[in-house]
Amino acid sequence: MTKTHYSKLSKPQVFVWRMFLFVALASFIGIILYGPIVTAFNANPALNAVILGTLAIGIIYTFQQVLRLYPEIRWVNNFRIADPGLAVEKSPVMLAPMATLLMRRQGQAALSATAMRSILDSIGSRLDESRETTRYLVGLLVFLGLLGTFWGLMQTVQAVGGTIASLNPGTEGGSGVLFEELKT
Repeated sequence: MTKTHYSKLSKPQVFVWRMFLFVALASFIGIILYGPIVTAFNANPALNAVILGTLAIGIIYTFQQVLRLYPEIRWVNNFRIADPGLAVEKSPVMLAPMATLLMRRQGQAALSATAMRSILDSIGSRLDESRETTRYLVGLLVFLGLLGTFWGLMQTVQAVGGTIASLNPGTEGGSGVLFEELKT
C-alpha cells in the first residue's frame, strides 16, 4: 500500500509579519515625531481624529482579512490528508460551497470542471469584495488627507489676508516700514 504525499497550502504568516513590521515601523516613527504630530493634530482635531479613526479601522480590517485565511487553509490541508470517511472538525466559511460538495464524496472526490470553475469564481469574488473595501478605505484616507491640506491652506490664506488688512500704509517711513511690519 503506497501513501500519497500531498503538498499543503502555506499559511500567510510571512505577509502577517510584514504587515505587523510596517505598522510597528510607522508607529515608531510616530513616537519619534510625537511633538510635531500633536501640534499638527491640534490644528484641526475633529478632522484628524476622523483620519486616525479611519486608519485604525483600516488596519484592523486588513489584519482581519488576512487572519481569516488561517482556518480556511487549515480546513483545506486537513481535508486533503483526510481519509474518505474521516470527518473534518469545522466547515470553512469562504470555502463553504466547496466544502458542501466535497463532504458528500463517496470514495475518491471528483468535481466537474464546471462545478470547480463556479466554486473558484465564487471564492474569487468574495476575496475581490474584501479587497475593494480595503481599496475604498485607502482612497478615503487619501481624500481626508487632501481635505485636511485644503483646510490648512484656507486658514493660511485667511491669516495672510488678516495680516495684510492690519497693515497701516499711512505710517511715516513709507514702504520700508510697511515691509518690516509685514515681515514681523
